[in-house]
Amino acid sequence: MAITNLALRELSGCNSLLIKDWIEQHKDEVISHNAKYGMENKKDPLNPASYANKGKDIEKILSLINDEFLNGEGYRKARTE
Repeated sequence: MAITNLALRELSGCNSLLIKDWIEQHKDEVISHNAKYGMENKKDPLNPASYANKGKDIEKILSLINDEFLNGEGYRKARTE
């Protein structure tokens, strides 16, 4: 799964402006991660925005990330509020 504003927003419950700022501050890392898995922005490789998740069911992946790395705190909390 590509690191995107939507994915991070779903996991963290933060608003998109905070996520946008975080992505901009970690731009090189986001681009590197997405490129490593072939999910980079094909039209502009220097742009951290990725569309690799578009049209895919990312619910299972987000749940797995939440359970494995966030101890079930992030995703469920965002969903219940």
